[in-house]
Amino acid sequence: MFGGYAGQHIDNRGDATSASVTLGVGYQPTDSWQSGGIYARTSQRQQPSSRFDYHLHGDLVALYSQLQLGGQGGD
Repeated sequence: MFGGYAGQHIDNRGDATSASVTLGVGYQPTDSWQSGGIYARTSQRQQPSSRFDYHLHGDLVALYSQLQLGGQGGD
């Protein structure tokens, strides 16, 4: 299992707030096969002036699999 978080807050009339989180898991059922998934989310808010207000959101979901064919590699 792996993951991370990043956040930022800027003020003094820049007034930006952002946060991102990532979570993932990997599983290796055999020596030659590995699979897993990842989820990431981000949220950002900016208000650079009284006339502009931005809200941005994003989500990502991914699945992966890796299969080694043939020899073990290396020597």
